[in-house]
Amino acid sequence: MSEADDCTDKLLQTIPPFMRMLGVSMRRASHEDQLSLGHMYMLEALYHHPRNLRELAKHHHVTSSTMSRSVDLLVKRSLVERRSNPDDRREIELRLTEAGLAAYTSMSSYTQEFVHQLVEQLDQHDRMQLLQGLDIIQKMMAGTAHCCMPQERPEE
Repeated sequence: MSEADDCTDKLLQTIPPFMRMLGVSMRRASHEDQLSLGHMYMLEALYHHPRNLRELAKHHHVTSSTMSRSVDLLVKRSLVERRSNPDDRREIELRLTEAGLAAYTSMSSYTQEFVHQLVEQLDQHDRMQLLQGLDIIQKMMAGTAHCCMPQERPEE
């Protein structure tokens, strides 16, 4: 087995379970909202600025119809609202509601604290190695992010 194979196996054995653990802990912390990690990413994108459905779908590498179903759920939970774009009334913007902002900031704080507690358990040497490894993963992803994403299908 090559070093590249070893790295591939280790990444696939580590990152998906870590993300599942993070998602489970977020759902437990969100109590009544029961937000998934995907919903959290949507709220985060809208926290930075309003977007239309197509932009949000592209940002998350899914089709508009898939994103529409997720947005409908967040609208039903009063976390996101649809508004006419003041510059183009034909376009609908998606924005966080006050409840959506509160849910995002609460979950963001919780997630930061959860991961911080995990990292804090490591000694200084291991934290430095983790930081170096994460830098390498970021560099690796930055060089390949666009070539490896699923191709967007034409809208039906």
